[in-house]
Amino acid sequence: MNKINKVLVLILIFIVLGLLLRSVEVISGNYVFGFDQGLFYKDVKVFMDSNKLPLIGAHSPLPGVFQHPAFYWLLSIFYILFNSDPYGGMVMMFLVSALGLLICYPVCRLAFNKNESLIILILYALSYSVSHSARILWPPLPIYFISIFYFVFVKKVLDGEFKYFPFVFFALGLITAFEIAAGVILMIPTAVILFLFARKSFTFKNIALSGISVGVLFSPLLIFSLRHENIIINGIISFLRGDVVSGQAMPLIERIFSHLNSFIYNFKIFQTQTEFNVIIFPLAAIIIGSYLLMIKRNKFVIFVLLLNLFTFIEMLLFKSMIWQWYLLPLTVGFIFILGVSIAGNLNSKVKLLSFLSFSLLVIIFAESIIRLNTSFRVDLFDKGGMAKVEGKKEALEFIYNDSKGSKFDLKVFSPPVYTHPYDYLVDTYFSEKYKYKPEDGSEIKYLLIESDFYQPWTYQGWLESGVGDGELIFEKRLDSGFIIQKLKIDI
Repeated sequence: MNKINKVLVLILIFIVLGLLLRSVEVISGNYVFGFDQGLFYKDVKVFMDSNKLPLIGAHSPLPGVFQHPAFYWLLSIFYILFNSDPYGGMVMMFLVSALGLLICYPVCRLAFNKNESLIILILYALSYSVSHSARILWPPLPIYFISIFYFVFVKKVLDGEFKYFPFVFFALGLITAFEIAAGVILMIPTAVILFLFARKSFTFKNIALSGISVGVLFSPLLIFSLRHENIIINGIISFLRGDVVSGQAMPLIERIFSHLNSFIYNFKIFQTQTEFNVIIFPLAAIIIGSYLLMIKRNKFVIFVLLLNLFTFIEMLLFKSMIWQWYLLPLTVGFIFILGVSIAGNLNSKVKLLSFLSFSLLVIIFAESIIRLNTSFRVDLFDKGGMAKVEGKKEALEFIYNDSKGSKFDLKVFSPPVYTHPYDYLVDTYFSEKYKYKPEDGSEIKYLLIESDFYQPWTYQGWLESGVGDGELIFEKRLDSGFIIQKLKIDI
């Protein structure tokens, strides 16, 4: 078998392994369908029913600031293809993640050599953070896919191919479209570091093209803001002035340690419950450090490390905590520099570096096999209690079957307060199946209770608020954890 065929076989093996790590929920048809997933589908249903293309996405933590509608546009396609079934959203997430796997090697080959591209693919395929992105419906997760292009374009610019400069910022614009904070916080550090390392790329043409592309991309939000008294622009200005924060404000010292913890955690791209956790991160740090010190002062590796440092300094201006999805591009950046470092160390004359680098790949592979075994032996058959869609459907199915076609009222208790997933399932799946919906004021009332895992007694206050008034006919506790009460109401 020649060398090219060996590389092709390895590519296929790790693509298949990566696909298997991403596939459990798509195969089982049972997936997390919580507060956020219910909200996304309710929003898309409103837009589809009104035949209007949304100009905004979900609300951000900042007052008056909304996410870009890109995620809703994408989800709308699968809403239509799967006739409003939320399973379509899981197919969408799987396909986006799978596409990242398929394009990773050929796109990386635009800027990296064969060995670097192959190892980057292996790490991208096996990373817990990246592979898990296919297993839950969440707007920021397509960033793992887009970030491949961002770092490849950066590498091209650093190598002197300055025509890729606008593509760097267009990729950042796409990242921003799926999570506004994740892209915005990288804009300034990216520009500063590129100016230090590739000053000639800052031509008028490149800057103009970058600005135009990002401006066109965000024109829907601009149109919405102009139609609504500049609500988004005013919200951003209020945040920059310090009038509002995106969470609880922290003193500087507390902020430093909180942000540092977020950045360190973000580097743990294979963060799982396996016994390899304590080995992988320190070994990866040793490999990257030794590569820079003993092999090559790689401009790209230095760029990614500085990107983390400058972003951390910038984020100290954010007085609230950093959510992990703000740092998703940096996770992919860590995969890239680790891949480059391993590839360089494997060819090193220092046998210890070659041994450590090869050992890390073996450990990561072993960790992934353990996760894969757990996924298909445990996760595939796990009903997921109250968190996944099957548990919710089972509870609602019990109520509909018990009602035997009679009118009934339905009230739901859910710890997040809002009952989006239940509302959506009743409005779509169950209304289509049984041809009727619950009605307020009916003689029979069902109470569907999703007790809080950490404070299971909290629903008692909800019952005492008046919602539980009536003659209790029965109380049923399902295996999933749901509590169902049937009441007779005097009308």
